[in-house]
Formats: sequence, structure tokens, C-alpha cells
Amino acid sequence: MKKNHLISAMIVFFVLASLFVNCSTPVYADEGDNKCGTNLTWSISDGVLTIEGTGPMFDFEDPDFGDNLPGWWKRRREIKRVVIKDGVTTIGENAFTYITNAESIDLPNTLVSIPDGTFIEWSNLKGIDIPVSVIKIGKNAFPITGSINHVSVDPDNQLYSSRDGVLFNKKKTVLIYCPCKKSGTYYIPNTVHTIMPLAFYNVGIKTLHIPSSVKTVGEVKKGSKYTDYSEAMVYGKNTSLQKVRAIYFHGDAPKGIILNVGYLEKKVKMYYPTGNSTYTASVQNRLDGKVIGAEALYSKKKASEKYKGVWKPWKSSSKNK
Repeated sequence: MKKNHLISAMIVFFVLASLFVNCSTPVYADEGDNKCGTNLTWSISDGVLTIEGTGPMFDFEDPDFGDNLPGWWKRRREIKRVVIKDGVTTIGENAFTYITNAESIDLPNTLVSIPDGTFIEWSNLKGIDIPVSVIKIGKNAFPITGSINHVSVDPDNQLYSSRDGVLFNKKKTVLIYCPCKKSGTYYIPNTVHTIMPLAFYNVGIKTLHIPSSVKTVGEVKKGSKYTDYSEAMVYGKNTSLQKVRAIYFHGDAPKGIILNVGYLEKKVKMYYPTGNSTYTASVQNRLDGKVIGAEALYSKKKASEKYKGVWKPWKSSSKNK
């Protein structure tokens, strides 16, 4: 009888143990051999994360929603610098999520692509140099707050370029990203016809001039009356981060959306050329974000009026026509 009780107790113990072992726990890429790609390995020494080998990096899951995380995840807070050696061709999705203490990164001349949101949370990053080999940069790839003051692109890159630390496509017809530390007055080059959503997220610029060449700003979904902050050109959570206070238009009203007024704490003055008939009341409402997600953000249609843009005519200068 005692023997049967002992056997039963042992069975219960092993069942419980197996349940404990099989509980959902994060899976790290460093289990076994520090691999972060089929032919890539990683190491950390003195705060420097080094990735070397040949070929693409593994993709990982968003740590907020999945548990397939890069091997350096547990040590991400000690990383001050990232060095990716020549031979690496891609950065994996979510590879560098929440690496908030890194101040610099070395990208190799073999790198082909930078995925969406790669450096979005790198609030201590000072700048980034895009090598000649990069042919794809994903959406919102760069920091949306913090210390970054420039993006530089190798002049021989075939698809991207930079000017005064701002990222453009090669022909400078599309403005992709303006660094957070950009300040003062900024004249968008008159070669630009499109400004991407969130291009001026939390920038230090106080006065922004938009040339007559610009036809599209931010994005408005087709068939949708409302949009959200991610589609606006200018966005900021509070006045300590978002400094834009005056926007001057030098030509006809562009398509799209400039502001997300729901998150601005001070009104932005919007100046349109005197006598220009394209800035109708409905166009002004679209451009300065009076209808952007007002119902979703505040559950009141009038809430967005609090920080609506103040529109005034002005005599446009010839500098950016």
C-alpha cells in the first residue's frame, strides 16, 4: 500500500514539474552558441554589442507581444554602442527594440536594409551614418525623441541622400526624417514635393517654411474622414518635446495633414500666401488637424478646437517659392 502511495506521489511530482517547465518563458537567441543569424554571432564587451559574420540577421518578435527575443535582450541596458561588421546584410526586425542607452552605431558597407522602427526608441543616439549599400529604409526607423542631431548618407548611395543632417530620397524630392535636435528656423528645400508622416516628430524647430514645390504632407487615408497621429507630418506629445510654433506656406495648399492638434499644448500659427484661394476653411481644417481623431482622442467633437491652428495671410518671400 505504501508502495502504491509512493508511486502516486512520484507521478504527481513529475506531472507538476513538467507543467512548470513548459510554462511560457522568453526564448533567447543566445541559448547555445550566441547566434543571431544563420552565419552571424554576437558578443558584448565593455558596453559594445558586436555583430559579425555573413548574411542576414534573424527576425525577432516585439517584446511586448512575443517571446522570441534576441540574445542580448537581458543585457540591453548595458549596451552603449553597437558595431555591425562588414558581411552583415540586414538588421532583423525588432533586433534593437528598447536599446535606449546606446549612443552610437556602426553600420557596414554590406548592409542592404533597415526595417521599420529599428532605432525608434534610441533616445541617446547622437547620429547615424547610412552606408552606400542601403537600398531600403523602413517606416519610422529613426528616433522620435532624444539626442539625435543628424542623419548622414554616403554620397554614392543610389537611393538616399542627406542635407544639413536631414534624410531625403536621392533626388531630394521626398523628405523622410528630420532629427529631433534640429532647431531654430528650417527652410525645406524647394526640390521637395512630398513630406513623409512623422518627418517632424518632436523636433526642436520653432519656425518651418514649406516651399511651393510641396504637394503632399503626411497622409490621409482614402475614404476616411478621420486619421490618427501617425499620419501627421508634425507631431509632439508636449511642449517640452514639440517646439514648432509657426508654419509658413509658400505655395498652394498641399494634400495631406500637417498637425495632430490633439497632442499639442500650444496653438501653432499657420501662414498662407496673401490672396491664395486654395486655403479654404475646409482645407485649413484638414491641414491643421482639427478633425484628426478628435472623437477617438477625447470623445468630443469640439475637443480638437482647443489647439487648432491660427491661420493668417502673409506676403510670401521669394526664398522658398
